[in-house]
Amino acid sequence: MKFLIFILSFLITHAALASVNIHPVLMQQFQNESLQNKYLAVILVVKNKVQIPQRMYLPSERPFVEAKLMQNAELSQQKVLSVINSAIQTDSKVQYKSLWLSNTCALYASIKDIKKIIDATKSELAAVYPNERAHVFPVVISREPMAEPFTYGLNKLRMPEVWRKNKNLVGTNIKVGILDTGIDAEHPDLTGKTIAFKDFVNAKPAPYDDHSHGTHVAGTISGGAKSGTAIGVAPGAKLIVGKVFSAQGSGSTAKILEAMQWISDPDSNPQTNDAPALVSNSWGGGNPSAGMDPSENPYCRAVDGWVKLGILPVFAAGNSGSGAKTVNLPGGCPAALTVGATDSNDQIASFSSRGPAVWKTGSMIKPTVSAPGVAVLSSVPGGKYKSYSGTSMATPHTAGLATLVYQTNPNINVEAVTKLLTTGAVDLGAQGNDNDYGFGRIDALNTLKVIFGN
Repeated sequence: MKFLIFILSFLITHAALASVNIHPVLMQQFQNESLQNKYLAVILVVKNKVQIPQRMYLPSERPFVEAKLMQNAELSQQKVLSVINSAIQTDSKVQYKSLWLSNTCALYASIKDIKKIIDATKSELAAVYPNERAHVFPVVISREPMAEPFTYGLNKLRMPEVWRKNKNLVGTNIKVGILDTGIDAEHPDLTGKTIAFKDFVNAKPAPYDDHSHGTHVAGTISGGAKSGTAIGVAPGAKLIVGKVFSAQGSGSTAKILEAMQWISDPDSNPQTNDAPALVSNSWGGGNPSAGMDPSENPYCRAVDGWVKLGILPVFAAGNSGSGAKTVNLPGGCPAALTVGATDSNDQIASFSSRGPAVWKTGSMIKPTVSAPGVAVLSSVPGGKYKSYSGTSMATPHTAGLATLVYQTNPNINVEAVTKLLTTGAVDLGAQGNDNDYGFGRIDALNTLKVIFGN
């Protein structure tokens, strides 16, 4: 009799969830009768109901696109939120957060209630994902500053030649977003550069970094040369920093999605021009799946939202190499500008994650480009400097170069910036675009020659 009840329960659950793409990890838990009273955090991915422009062509269009994204979430999630609010009436522990950038809803409830909510709203839902952990990607190498005028990364990008040609090309006043472990905003190389900060981990009001990774990334983007060695590609840039990773370097999908939305419009007013031109992301978790559609992945939804708003999404490929199909998410999302790591000899780092990114909809070459990411010297909290390795270190080099491109033309769109970076890259490895180096290692002088023609 118990076996019959189990089979009937399984069949009912399977029928109720069949029309929604449930992540395999969650499906196992949903079908385990002993776990029905366990509380879980999940991400409900809601079907879109409003046609949204594929991309923003001019900055003046951002308020319109943002309004469309908000309208889409409001209309699409109406029934879902109504059902969740009904569940709250019988269980006060149920919590949720509605997000417009990705048209998702972060939900915390018992498995039995989650299943009831899914069953009641299955026509509204595209997929359900677990609220997994993502991590920053550093490999620490302790090393004091070298008595050289530039880091090897800046030399590889040929920044000394760039600045000899145009000393004012430093990313002046271009806003760059960073989602990471925070920032030591008083570091000598970063003083006065943080214009907005929000802490999604401990809700502290003032900028800080209790890990060091975020400060290191920030230094490679916009650090100066107070130590005697220049560390930043775009020292004139202004930083918008979201702390989404803990002192241990990890964060949840729900909080990351919330931070991705915040950094799209830090003051929550679409009419003000406070969004960054690009966001540097030296983190990730999980991999693309041949059984999942990227249009239903929460991270890929948020990345697409950035592109629609004209925000360039720069992501680390991950440190899971050297095998194929090891690129992490969100770097594996189709719209992400994904970055692999090279060393001082222009060799791909053994740890650098490789493509292709394989989805239900097909596979694509990843990374997009590569950049110096082995033993990179940059700032760490307390006015100090260390050398770290990782695709985390390659990513801010790429974000810094993109910042310079935006200085040459603040109205340029995401696709055009990506094209300039890939066209200017030095082809390495297999000829053309490949799953180790992408289009090659980025080169600032080449990129600017494409822009200026000399």
